[in-house]
Amino acid sequence: MKKIIPKVLLHTAIALAALMVIVMSSAFSQTETHIDSVLAQCLGINQSTQGMIECIREAQNQFDGELNTAYNALMKQLNPELKQALKTAQRAWIAFRDKESEASGKIFWAMEGTLYHIMAADHMMALVKNRTLELQSLLETWNEAKGE
Repeated sequence: MKKIIPKVLLHTAIALAALMVIVMSSAFSQTETHIDSVLAQCLGINQSTQGMIECIREAQNQFDGELNTAYNALMKQLNPELKQALKTAQRAWIAFRDKESEASGKIFWAMEGTLYHIMAADHMMALVKNRTLELQSLLETWNEAKGE
């Protein structure tokens, strides 16, 4: 005889599993930001697959905004040679991000189950978050070295 798991229990289990995956993948980036806090609150409220993906994408957009802020602030302070070096590095990172998105997206979406869609969104957010933290750290170090 087949046991039927109530739909609510199944959705709760999927939501908890997705949250655990997100928390574990975020462990690679140990720095907790205000965006992470907002994301955690959003995930607590939006426990459907689509809701979680929307929360993660919003966090990615926020990290992207902070990435651009740090990049522009750093570019304003650098001499032309250093600006060109940073610009080249950023363009290379963007190309990497786009290719990684394409490849990992295909891999995650080929797997059975909506949990992998959440993981795909989280993977992309983590890429942007890590680059944001790298640029913020570089800016902070530059400012400390310049005595600002």
